[in-house]
Amino acid sequence: MKKLKIACFKNRNQGFISQVTIEDCFLFKYLPEYAEIIPFEVKNKQEMINQLLCLQPGTADYFYLNVREVLLEAFLLREERKLEVPFILMLHSVFGFKLTYPQVVPLIRRYDIVCAPSEYARKSFQRITPQTDVHVVSNCLDLNMIKNSRSRVNNHRARKIVFMGQLVEDKGVDTVIECMPEILNKVEGAHLDIIGPLSGSRLSDNSVSKYVKSLRDTVRELGLDNAVTFTGVKLNKEKYELLSQADVFVSPSVAPYEAQPVVNLEAQACGIPVVTSGWAGNNETVDHGINGLLVTVNKNESGGFSVDKQQLADSIINLLTDEQLNESFREKALKKAEKYDYHLIIQKFIELLEKYSEMELPAGNCKNIWKKSLSNFKHLFAPQCYKYLEAFLDTGESYRSLFYDNLREYMPLPQSEENSQFDPIKDFLSEISLNSSRGKNKDKLWDDFCDYINLRQVSFSD
Repeated sequence: MKKLKIACFKNRNQGFISQVTIEDCFLFKYLPEYAEIIPFEVKNKQEMINQLLCLQPGTADYFYLNVREVLLEAFLLREERKLEVPFILMLHSVFGFKLTYPQVVPLIRRYDIVCAPSEYARKSFQRITPQTDVHVVSNCLDLNMIKNSRSRVNNHRARKIVFMGQLVEDKGVDTVIECMPEILNKVEGAHLDIIGPLSGSRLSDNSVSKYVKSLRDTVRELGLDNAVTFTGVKLNKEKYELLSQADVFVSPSVAPYEAQPVVNLEAQACGIPVVTSGWAGNNETVDHGINGLLVTVNKNESGGFSVDKQQLADSIINLLTDEQLNESFREKALKKAEKYDYHLIIQKFIELLEKYSEMELPAGNCKNIWKKSLSNFKHLFAPQCYKYLEAFLDTGESYRSLFYDNLREYMPLPQSEENSQFDPIKDFLSEISLNSSRGKNKDKLWDDFCDYINLRQVSFSD
């Protein structure tokens, strides 16, 4: 059978971790075995827009969208230019697009494929629009490569703890460091390796972020210089060698955008028990008490979230001191990782694409969508979600007035009589501010909306 053609953006600035774990692996390492990848190399949003403007019919069977800077614009341009190309919309984070996705909902066509890496992300998106089908397509790994890179030689003697990820506040590495004095008091010789870019969120150690400097200060203040190592960026084989030598992998992230952290899967693929936050989609990959431990997440006084520090320390100590439990978790972690082998995940993904590719592709209808308002599509939204939209947006305003300004700085407005006096409004997100007419009440509504999208039970406050 002829391979499907999938177009996508390829970031020329290979700087962000997310670009490496998602774009590079999923698209450019795994999919080429099953589909023809057509990469459009870009380095900024303007280049992304230009590539979409030049997209010719028949270029690809699908266009894969996993770049937050061009999400809405891609859908608007498809309507404006009447492009007959289905989109693959990958929901690696629902939280980060709490109000962007509602804009996109009326623009999703029946032959578009909406995917999420976890049940958590799927349910979160369907809290916005239960009418839209969302298919779970997990993150995946090359298990053979990881197996060949593993280097397990210490046999549970080093008492090594490993954190790996972006070194930013909501990943919780500061909490792990603060747990170390108690861990050392109970486990002599315990050591923490922190694998991640010193720059914070980019794949670079050329500069040291303010947050990383504060982490180093904490290490010095607690007298942990000999117990904590910042390794900097580690990739591919070197990364898996370090992971496989660990006794415990720890990831106390409370990042609101987590859907299915790849690092937890990588640790399991190295046979390492995972201690992570009971947050977002973590309970789908980590089975508490079987292949890892989930730590309670609490809401703090400032309105943010953090893991229970004492529970985190106890969990790590338990896995460092109970060798039988540790070994049991290792075996089950390796078993769990098998379901994320890319051969299994990608094959199911391709079958999904082939099924949808048989659908007829009608041309876009930009004239009608521009004249309609969000209220015309009320039936697509969950009632709770639509209440929030009414609080933040003029849902009776035309689509053109609401959203077309997202494109205006990148391309000229089409010539038509209805545009002669068109003056785009400010970006609608700017309407959500403490200086708005509803002041603190509107700010409270925003907090409620965040909780709602994160599957936390909240009631709508007027």
